[in-house]
Amino acid sequence: MPDNTVAEANTAAILLEDESRAARRAYELRQAGKSWWEVAEDLQVSEGVAKRLLANAISDAAELVSESAKRQLLVMEVGRLDALMAAHWTRATENHQRVTRDGELYDAGPDLESAKFCADIIMKRAKLTKIDLMTETAQTAQTVVVAGTSEEYVAALRLIVGQGTKAIEAGEEVTDGAA
Repeated sequence: MPDNTVAEANTAAILLEDESRAARRAYELRQAGKSWWEVAEDLQVSEGVAKRLLANAISDAAELVSESAKRQLLVMEVGRLDALMAAHWTRATENHQRVTRDGELYDAGPDLESAKFCADIIMKRAKLTKIDLMTETAQTAQTVVVAGTSEEYVAALRLIVGQGTKAIEAGEEVTDGAA
């Protein structure tokens, strides 16, 4: 039994090392601008496996990085996105001229490819900074329970309508401000 356990542990260690090498290679290829398909082809795995290898490696590495270092990395990555955006923004938003085959200039308007690129950067930046998760608080229906007379009930409703969503605590005497 112990021999089997040692053999299994050795096999597991080799597999982890191989997976680590593959994840490192996937990272290098993605950094070099390769597509997931190209990464998967290089590693001789499916695209899903390539993505999982890299995601797991990044997740493991993230656990070892301090919050301060994560913030510094975030600032660096947002800065990179800002530089890419700045390089394309003018072409994406202003008219520019193109040359026809006859050599004549014409006003082509904003460059649609640059505009799409900028829109993609905006979405990536929003995701990176998590502002894509922020939403305005939706107005929801509120149930108002007011104990007392009908006059107190009407006064409470006037108070709510007149002063926004001020909470009325149980047992609080409610007046509409008109005496």
